[in-house]
Amino acid sequence: MKKTDFKDMIKESIREVLIEEGLLATVISEVVKGLAPAAPPPPDNTSTQQDHQKTFQNGLEETREREEKQRSKLEKMRKNMMESIGKSSYKDIYNLNGVDLFEGTTPLKSGGTPSASPSPSGPLSDVEPSDPGVDISSLMGNAGLWKELLKK
Repeated sequence: MKKTDFKDMIKESIREVLIEEGLLATVISEVVKGLAPAAPPPPDNTSTQQDHQKTFQNGLEETREREEKQRSKLEKMRKNMMESIGKSSYKDIYNLNGVDLFEGTTPLKSGGTPSASPSPSGPLSDVEPSDPGVDISSLMGNAGLWKELLKK
């Protein structure tokens, strides 16, 4: 292919792109827009977004403040209740002065129902789980003892 043929082919391709595909019309319209008097820019949404963001943050801060007030109010009420319970407890009635009435006790493993009659649900249901039971480890390990017992 000769250099002139190649140039002709490029010119034809450029003409085709500019005219047939409308690229020239797009370029001309962009130039005309650039020459036209400047129109006011479209409204900027960033200020609106900033206003919404500020409103949202203010709402969050108000919610946090309300939660803090409610939390402090509940804490104060809890403290008052604990003080009133302490004043009316056994220490004032019986003058125990710091003696723990439940020292050395363990909680029940199951409470049951107040109206039902006590009935164990299994053979060991009334035995505490922490009860060590009876040690039977020496029964089978001491064969000499059993021989002596059989002789008698």
